[in-house]
Amino acid sequence: MRRMDYSTSSSKFSNYSYLNLSSISEVQAPKAARALDFSHNVTEKIIRKDFEGFGALQVLDISYNQIQEIESGAFENLFNHISVNLSFNNQLHEIPYLAPHLKFFQIHETSDFPQHL
Repeated sequence: MRRMDYSTSSSKFSNYSYLNLSSISEVQAPKAARALDFSHNVTEKIIRKDFEGFGALQVLDISYNQIQEIESGAFENLFNHISVNLSFNNQLHEIPYLAPHLKFFQIHETSDFPQHL
């Protein structure tokens, strides 16, 4: 499984793109990650436990998947979270309530959703 980690003293980026992942929980991403890239996979559903314990996570890219459903509360424990990229998940037709600490939620290029919520 190809995984790229890029670390500096102030940030950590883990790349799980193009791995044909059907679920985020297929890999054990580092809980200290500040940025995670799960783009270009075949994930269909995001569930609450996918991002439990990722207290430092600020940027999440789950674009270019086949996401059809996001379980309510899936992002609510990401207290430092700045952005989620959900673009090009054309089967996603509903986004559940988003916790108020999410400052930017990028979903452009996804069917019928406004760019910012």
